[in-house]
Amino acid sequence: ETTIEISKASRTKIINSIKEKIRGVDLVVFSDYDKGVCSPLLVKEVLSICKQNKKKVIVDTKAGDYLKYKGATLINPNLYDSLKMTGEKTATSAIRKLMADTHSDIVMTMGSEGVLVLNTFNSITPIPSKKLSLYDPVGAGDTVTATLSLCLTETNDVILAANIANAAAYKVVQKRGTATITSKELLEVVESLY
Repeated sequence: ETTIEISKASRTKIINSIKEKIRGVDLVVFSDYDKGVCSPLLVKEVLSICKQNKKKVIVDTKAGDYLKYKGATLINPNLYDSLKMTGEKTATSAIRKLMADTHSDIVMTMGSEGVLVLNTFNSITPIPSKKLSLYDPVGAGDTVTATLSLCLTETNDVILAANIANAAAYKVVQKRGTATITSKELLEVVESLY
């Protein structure tokens, strides 16, 4: 495992692949674990390609340099990473700083507390999770990102997407180990909410 930034040749291959496939996708997801692939240059080029092609960009980042994602449609960090990246002391101040710095909607995962949403209307909306006595959080954050992405291919309503994503994560944490939500379970989640 390495955190060294990718080479120019690797970056060029990725960019060329994205240019070739961009018209066939609904949106682009960055899952940035700060391992060197999502370099500032790569991110800048991909954001530009997405903007030119009117594609949404969703970001799940653990990276310290969140500013490289300025202009993404939505950024989906967890509370711990949000506090670490921004240097803030509270979820509210961190989410406000993330939005002010990136001009993106923010859906911050809060573990067993659910999610916190700050959208372009500048209002913070907490979406609590149902309480569980026993749960396994492995995969919950990835479930939120994947579900947000799926929802945002169909709607611009970040609050609606965050509600569905939070409920999907609730389903996943009830399973042992790394787990996913099935399409049938996701439909049940949506039906239970609406």
